[in-house]
Amino acid sequence: MRETLFTNGSDYFEALLSAISQARFQIDLEVYIYESGHIGQRIYQALADAAARKVAVRVVVDGAGISYDFTHIAQKLESAGVQVRIFRPLPWRLEQWKYSLISVKGFIKFWRLLSEINHRNHRKMLIIDQRSVWLGSMNISQVHLAPELGGQGWRDTAVHIEDEALGDPVEAFNLIWNRSRRQHRRQIAKSQIHSPFRFNYHGSLRRLQQRQLVRRIRNAKHHIWITNAYFAPDTRLVRALEYAAQHGVDVKILLPKQSDVFFMSWVSAFFYQRLLSSAIRVFEYQPAMLHAKTLVIDQWASVGSSNLNRRSHLHDLEVDYCLQNQSNVDRLKQCFVEDMAQSRELHEEDIQGRKKWKIWLGGLFLLLFGPWL
Repeated sequence: MRETLFTNGSDYFEALLSAISQARFQIDLEVYIYESGHIGQRIYQALADAAARKVAVRVVVDGAGISYDFTHIAQKLESAGVQVRIFRPLPWRLEQWKYSLISVKGFIKFWRLLSEINHRNHRKMLIIDQRSVWLGSMNISQVHLAPELGGQGWRDTAVHIEDEALGDPVEAFNLIWNRSRRQHRRQIAKSQIHSPFRFNYHGSLRRLQQRQLVRRIRNAKHHIWITNAYFAPDTRLVRALEYAAQHGVDVKILLPKQSDVFFMSWVSAFFYQRLLSSAIRVFEYQPAMLHAKTLVIDQWASVGSSNLNRRSHLHDLEVDYCLQNQSNVDRLKQCFVEDMAQSRELHEEDIQGRKKWKIWLGGLFLLLFGPWL
């Protein structure tokens, strides 16, 4: 199994486009946000060119994440021979309905979409020829590109994995595409318990992964380094981090200084006082939006789309990958050190100097909307 880490959006998309251009028989793309800017147009053209070469191309996007003009891109993709589906279209966006994975019609369809509106597909995954998979936290969006290329320089992490047989990602994509029965999802979930790929499309799998993470944190010996974009952990996770820090483990949490979701900075700040009082060190990344989701616990590390919040744990479909190559674990550690050098460490006096209303408002958001954040 070969792994390649990407911490730069520009390099990542160039490599992605190159892989699409070299695909021989199948491309499966699954992404939360697909925007129609420069990078979205380049991806569209690459997929259309692949379909023209008789490569089977399937695309799944999320109804809440796509841009308002995505249906125009979908029409052009379909004209080029690409199959396009929208995971749970927004019920009031009737033009999205024709691409829905739900086959029912009329009011029943509207009710299904409305009742499931909080459950989104947050995965970012590209599978090439069932032997090469790209995953992480980068959407098809201009924001990940460097400013000189028209982007906002968001700090993100992704990984490319090559293997002779990538059964787990292929199966996970097919489960979404075919809307497989719950019993089938449960059977597949059991087969993936020991896989380096971590999918969460079943409740029992979500609970198992949460228990495994808490256990890994509590058993850490040296360090726990967390990079996360939308940090709103549950009580069990906070207690596990406190336990580790109180037992001499180096616990560092790297978060964005300013979030693209305006209230998330307030929500995360609500935890700062408790974390700092437990000897947990908190850093805020300064240069741009920090969107990466990585974990390093001693010699174990993961990269993916999951945030440490209730939304990722309870509602959204996610995919993470546990690095198998120790040199990449070491590289991820080095990336964390480099990101820390561009961050500001917070101290208790910093928290005391912040506007109290923002912190308490973050607490109010947690109280009222905690299960959905």
